[in-house]
Amino acid sequence: MSFSIKLNFLVLLSSILATGCGSSSSTPGTETGTDTPLSFTPVSLPPDAVEITTTNIDQVVTEAISQPESLYIIDLFVDTVMPQGTPTSTSSASDVAAAATFSTTISETCPNAGTLTGTYSKTTSDTSTQSSESGDLLFTGCSANIGDAIIIFDGSMQFKNSLDSDTSDYTDSAIIDLSITFTVAPAATESYNIKMNFSESGNEFSSDYSSSYNYSVSELGSITGGFLVETTSPIIGNTLNNVVTDGSMIINGANNTRVQLTIISTNIARVEYDNGDGVFVETSTIDLLNQPVN
Repeated sequence: MSFSIKLNFLVLLSSILATGCGSSSSTPGTETGTDTPLSFTPVSLPPDAVEITTTNIDQVVTEAISQPESLYIIDLFVDTVMPQGTPTSTSSASDVAAAATFSTTISETCPNAGTLTGTYSKTTSDTSTQSSESGDLLFTGCSANIGDAIIIFDGSMQFKNSLDSDTSDYTDSAIIDLSITFTVAPAATESYNIKMNFSESGNEFSSDYSSSYNYSVSELGSITGGFLVETTSPIIGNTLNNVVTDGSMIINGANNTRVQLTIISTNIARVEYDNGDGVFVETSTIDLLNQPVN
């Protein structure tokens, strides 16, 4: 992606949901009192998946490791379009303040056009340091301005997050199925579809995290198609230090072509290519902060 809204992959992997998509009071988060993640249905290869070749492998890898930026964009977008936390029509503000659980139904007109509907709940306790949030949202042509971009969301998303304020330990999970369109003045437009399962655990104080995801992207103009990404071992790192220290993922393309990325040292990943015969062959290594190395 080429817009200025894009952020570094390492920051995104670790911090986008570090306090939940909606770590601020106006953003939805997740959960209903436990740290049990959402139940995921595996994402499959998109119909327009490109065949990964030695010609396009660099571009596919670049797109694949930058796509978690969508989590950041979603976080900004939801923070913009979500109503400020208001009590349900059947609860007074004092009731909500005293209650352990607050839940509400959302039905909003988005800033530019379209609608946002769904549910949101938050659970806290006077006798425990645990808190949690949950959200189940539906976007219908929902349009808002984020920085220099006009962004339109169509589709759905769910979140489940929990936080222990005593230990700073957190868990996050998300299910995303969205069509996203960006327009940056005067006329640059980009759109794509993303389906993602995401889960992460970590500590807000230390900034350590461990995240896993399974996602597909389709109708991506830069490569005229899509791909499927799956972590084969959790991505481990630290947001504060902007480092990734362990983990691996596989990028799947058409005709059984694949690329495997394995973290072999801090911020350095080995790239291995499978042309469809089931055998990975190392092609290069990349610096995740300043790719490529070779």
